[in-house]
Amino acid sequence: MQEPQKQERNALKAYGIQKHFTYDNCHREIPLFWKNTEEYRRSIGLTGAFGICIMQEDGMDYIIADPCKGNDPLPEECVLWTCEASDWYIFHKEGPCTQAIQSLEQEVTETWMPEHQEDTGSVWIEVYASMPDIQLWIKAE
Repeated sequence: MQEPQKQERNALKAYGIQKHFTYDNCHREIPLFWKNTEEYRRSIGLTGAFGICIMQEDGMDYIIADPCKGNDPLPEECVLWTCEASDWYIFHKEGPCTQAIQSLEQEVTETWMPEHQEDTGSVWIEVYASMPDIQLWIKAE
């Protein structure tokens, strides 16, 4: 696994649909969340440029999200998520979407995180906008 690039990113404002997952089932359940919401997401124009993971003690809130455009009202059942300009550790991986992101997250968790736990925050963003290059952004503290 390559060392990540540390980059400052502008503030991000996104909207999407959110669900809470426990850590023991998230790798199985999050792909189903994408699949089971596909028709609804298509009906509201939510492409899923991001998967936003907000880590908590009992699991994570996961948001299938797109960047906000202007001040349009949020579609029904959507949440608004914002993050100030921040430094992020950026990881890259290419491959089929679900397998690539899960493989990358496992590599990061097992090999990089043990030495960098104090340097990172509780937000991870899966970036799908430039597929087949999938990025994982981990907020720096």
